[in-house]
Amino acid sequence: AAELRTLQAAVESYYIHQSHAYPTAGTTWENSLTAATPQIIGSALDDPFAAAGTQYLYDKSGNYYVIGSLGAGKNGTVSISTAGAVTAANGAIYVSNGSPGSGGF
Repeated sequence: AAELRTLQAAVESYYIHQSHAYPTAGTTWENSLTAATPQIIGSALDDPFAAAGTQYLYDKSGNYYVIGSLGAGKNGTVSISTAGAVTAANGAIYVSNGSPGSGGF
């Protein structure tokens, strides 16, 4: 939970310093945070519920994003609609600037 909150603060910092744009979604989304000037995080963080080297889940849709962890069941999913509605399933935990749902904080 603490790492998700840290990543949320990093994404918001990126938004402020990078022409009001959120990082691009994809498997290497955290690279945007490590390569930004000023640097926001030193290295990508691994989801503790996933295989070693697996980053946290990230989905972006317009002005909204969600950052998630696979959760204790190791098979969670997260997504966000263009209206900011978060969908989380299979025990995923997440943070978002969209509408909260089950599993969010």
